Amino acid sequence: MKKSILLITAVLVLLAAVLSPVFAEDGDGYKGDFDYNGAVDPESGHSGSNPVSADGRIGITASMQYDSLRTVFVFPLSVTDEVLCSAADGMIVTDPVVLRSSGSSTLYVYRNGELFDMNGSDEIKETGEYVVCAGAGSDNRICSFTIVGPSASVIHKYSMPDGFVIREAARDGSTTDYSRYYVDMETEGSYRIDYTCTATGVDYRLVTQIDRTPPKLALSGTVGSDGKVHSMVSFSGLEAEDTFYVELDGRPLNVEIINGSGKLKSSGVYYVSATDQAGNSVSLEFTIVGYLDSNGVLFILLVVVALAAVAVYAVYKRRTLKIR
Repeated sequence: MKKSILLITAVLVLLAAVLSPVFAEDGDGYKGDFDYNGAVDPESGHSGSNPVSADGRIGITASMQYDSLRTVFVFPLSVTDEVLCSAADGMIVTDPVVLRSSGSSTLYVYRNGELFDMNGSDEIKETGEYVVCAGAGSDNRICSFTIVGPSASVIHKYSMPDGFVIREAARDGSTTDYSRYYVDMETEGSYRIDYTCTATGVDYRLVTQIDRTPPKLALSGTVGSDGKVHSMVSFSGLEAEDTFYVELDGRPLNVEIINGSGKLKSSGVYYVSATDQAGNSVSLEFTIVGYLDSNGVLFILLVVVALAAVAVYAVYKRRTLKIR
């Protein structure tokens, strides 16, 4: 009897050891691909190789696929209509984004909340936050993405698009705090974020400088008790990448800038602004009233001298006439 019990126990232990990998689940309820022989994500158990259809499509989410032949993300709208985009839904990129519709649907693209005109092109280069819709209004949203430059101020975090996980994140060359799906980017610095699409196994990298400091625009001039400037205004502190804009009495004014500095001489109401590469800006308004610069003072002195000379000559002539 005891031998039979021991034999049954041994068989049960052996079966449990054999079957446990098949039915194992992680904390998220994901069952591992037990028939997969490649690399496996140590935390999710995902193989990183979803089935590829005959036309090279790989499903990522219910509304997004990846075309491995054309290396673009696909958003099906109907049996015949779909949107192709080089950026996944929710992705932050530094390169231009290719966006086009392969059907009859008209795309509405919004940049920073305003309707964006692509002017017949299928490439978007301007930095900004984009939302793509199949019709007017956010109810018809298809996908969204953000384009940034070498430096940016609008990004405060990077939440991974659905189907993507972070492999590594660093700020200023050192590892920064991150989870598998989120990186806090509130602190200024140079960021490098490496992440992967778990369905396709394709790796991606975001590199950008987070800069929230506005340009150091400095103005100098003589301000009177009325709060207005009674002299020429000098400006300085502009970097080579900064954009400087000036309006005089409501009209754009071209100003010469040398080594980040320049001068504003004409009287009138000024509006000046400086914007850096990251999008940070600073603006000022002031009024230059009539004043005498060095040329004006010299002109007045010449007039005074000329008048004095005339007066002296007139006195001289009068005395000469009396003597005769």
